Amino acid sequence: MFEFTAIGDGSSQAKILSLDNTITILADPGWNGTDSLEFYAPYVNSIDMIILSQTTTSFIGAYAYLLHQHPQLRHIPTYSTLPVTKLGRVSVCELYRSLGLLGPVDGNSIEFNDVLRYFNSIKCLNYSQTIHLPHVNNKLINLSLTPYNSGYTIGGSIWLLENNINEKIVYAPIWNHSKDEFLNNCKIFNNSDLVRPTTFITNCEFVSSKYSHSTRVQTFMQLIEKTLYSGTNVLLPTTLAGRFFELIIPILLNNKISASIYMLNFTGLENLKILSNFLEWMNQSIIKLWENENQSEILFERNRIQLIKFEDLDSLVNTSEFQRKPKIFFVEEMNLMDGSFFSQFLIDMNSRLSYSMILTEKPNLNSKLHQFYKIWRQGVDATEADPKEGSHIVLEIPDVRLASVKEELLRGKELAAYLKKIGERKELELKLEKEEMEKRRLEEMLEAGVKVETDTEDEEDEEDADAEKVLANIDQNIKADESALSGNTLTKKDSQTAVGVEITANIIKTAEIKFQLDDSKRLKMDEILMLPRDFDVRSLKHKNRVFPFVNNRYNADDYGVVVKHEDFQIYDDDRFPILGADATNAHENGNDNKGSGDESGGSGMESDEEQGRGKKRNRRGGDRRRRKRRGGNRNRRNGGNDGNDGSGRRGKEENALYQPAVYSLESTVDPVVREKTTSRVTVRCGISFIDLGGNHDLRSLKFTAKQIKPRKVIILPGVSGNADDLMLELSEDTKQSILSGNDHSANIDVEYIKSKMNQKIDLGDVITSYELLLDEKLASSLHWQTLNDGYSVSSVGGVVEKLKDWEFKLTELGSTASSTMAVSSTKIGDVKLAQLRRALATKKHRVELMGDGRLVVDEELVVGKASEGNLSIEGGLGGLFYEVKDLIENMLATI
Repeated sequence: MFEFTAIGDGSSQAKILSLDNTITILADPGWNGTDSLEFYAPYVNSIDMIILSQTTTSFIGAYAYLLHQHPQLRHIPTYSTLPVTKLGRVSVCELYRSLGLLGPVDGNSIEFNDVLRYFNSIKCLNYSQTIHLPHVNNKLINLSLTPYNSGYTIGGSIWLLENNINEKIVYAPIWNHSKDEFLNNCKIFNNSDLVRPTTFITNCEFVSSKYSHSTRVQTFMQLIEKTLYSGTNVLLPTTLAGRFFELIIPILLNNKISASIYMLNFTGLENLKILSNFLEWMNQSIIKLWENENQSEILFERNRIQLIKFEDLDSLVNTSEFQRKPKIFFVEEMNLMDGSFFSQFLIDMNSRLSYSMILTEKPNLNSKLHQFYKIWRQGVDATEADPKEGSHIVLEIPDVRLASVKEELLRGKELAAYLKKIGERKELELKLEKEEMEKRRLEEMLEAGVKVETDTEDEEDEEDADAEKVLANIDQNIKADESALSGNTLTKKDSQTAVGVEITANIIKTAEIKFQLDDSKRLKMDEILMLPRDFDVRSLKHKNRVFPFVNNRYNADDYGVVVKHEDFQIYDDDRFPILGADATNAHENGNDNKGSGDESGGSGMESDEEQGRGKKRNRRGGDRRRRKRRGGNRNRRNGGNDGNDGSGRRGKEENALYQPAVYSLESTVDPVVREKTTSRVTVRCGISFIDLGGNHDLRSLKFTAKQIKPRKVIILPGVSGNADDLMLELSEDTKQSILSGNDHSANIDVEYIKSKMNQKIDLGDVITSYELLLDEKLASSLHWQTLNDGYSVSSVGGVVEKLKDWEFKLTELGSTASSTMAVSSTKIGDVKLAQLRRALATKKHRVELMGDGRLVVDEELVVGKASEGNLSIEGGLGGLFYEVKDLIENMLATI
């Protein structure tokens, strides 16, 4: 028994999968930040497991907030891949910070550490790794989960769910069959594990372009070059944890594009910092880039991406230094949400900055950005057959309602009240967390059969003894302090204060003595430097890559060994220094400026433990060579941009831009209050569209039904596409296949089901047994033929007429129909090669069985099984051919 429901409100949706009325799975809890999350409420208490497929907010946006609002969901298992866990956390933090739910914002409702804890609790799987779950949430069910590459985002998955060998569900909400710039394609066609599922779940969005992916990428790069050459800035709205990597990689590696690249977001360069740790999840071309020292430096280590605060952009946009050359701006938004950087850019920069907007994904049907997309399609007269991608028009829409958010620092009483509220909330959450941990500990002890009372009493006795000792020490301290203060002329209030200070000092001193560390156990700096480190082997030969520990060769002369100063120089920069704008400027000018804040350009997204996992580098050779050429090469590549005067110094007006552009996500760091204002503006800019959304096309969806042969296909409700158009196209294709009699062009046995929002689809039992009873008179009059497997088969032509309930009558057809049926006879059955070999041996033929499973008859004919169980006879036409053919036909039943 399998039931499916797509739940949602507007453009936010999730999926509910129910198996055997036992287990309920929540798949991809998405949220765009504008819709209400009330549609999750009826299903929260029945959810037993959560699976996450992609890194974007349309698939993972509501995950952390649901766990925060409903604590019971924190104890159920959640499964995903490691890249989806890491980059999905970036997407969620970016969304919540834009909405004011996270970070140092008055009115926030969730802490950054809570988000980290929720995502750290996810159980990560690798591609093709199957996990068997005999029971889930104390419910017995034999369920197995397997993720496969979806080709849409890094770590993105399609899921195979199998239950008791009866249900085989392929959940593929979005997948990409073509090879991207940095991802492998989804191998859904040639994966034997996905063949013949009972249910195939997929989306209704598809790529309508008639060009290949590489051609579209080339068109995208040419469009950027033309736009920058005309002196116009480029605005690229995208998902910074999703399809952003598909756009940024060709831009960074293109020598013709030297414009500065700016990012307007809250999480900084955390996405690129995480991306550099998941090279094995990408395709071979990215791995080759990583092995290439020059391109790896451009892509990961010293890229041109710079962070900029919107306040700095607002103050610098009118300066001559800033407008000297066009720029490329990336914004994290595909829905034009109120209060986002995207909407704020359109409000404030519309009349002050000349820019052109390039859309690379189809916007949400319910978003304001979709209105811009519709106007573009009307302007270029685009159709599904001829989308005219890359065409550019001038967009001018009057009276567009947009909302911006202004943040101001809290001060005085408001700041004190905010900090007090945050402190009380943290204390309450800590208390609840301790109670929950104690409750779970007791439950585990009860399940293990441990006597809880004895252990609890022992712990209470120890705690009582410790408490008595502490009280005794406090009483002694109080008496000593009172006797010491009895001769002084202090007031009662001052004496009490002094006594409290002394008591606190004594307690702190006792704690310091109790928990004092042994200096002999501490590592010294020379010992730390002697710890093993990783080596940079990219520029070495294959043998030295495998065995990098090669003894150094020394040059000696008459005076001894020649010593080079560079061999003993220590570099303090990290192995992967993803730099912000301030650090980039410092390195370009030859000034490290180590006290200028966070060099990583990130937003503190990772915990201290995760930040300490950075890979080390070889202090010789590779780093020294890179350091020598950084100054000249980077200035030649980016020289003259943004007011660079050739000497490496920038204008005074633009120095403010290169401050640490990092937004803190901690609730107590520079708290602000948000003020939302609504404006009506006239949007005037250039606009063009190129589909780089990483989706499959319509031909691939049709081909899927033929290759994997599902019994039922569920089409999900459209977010950026129309499910009705897709269902009409699929029905017309099936109809043409039936009328033409070509059942190989499409699988006409596949049932397509369109899923409607908040409506349950009951697919029933997969295996349904039917018992057909034949009348004894009819059965005795039929000519039965026995097949090899012990089954009997016969044929009858007639019409079944219903007389009453559960009473039918068979009216046989006339002789004309019988003669017609006799002409169109069919051979059915399954001939085993072993049986055919024995039959030929009885006919005195020499038969040999080859290693590939084919039979060689008298060294003249070769008999083998083709696809779909058909037999093929290879050889010349002669007496032996027709003899073998007749023998095979006699082993089959004729209908």
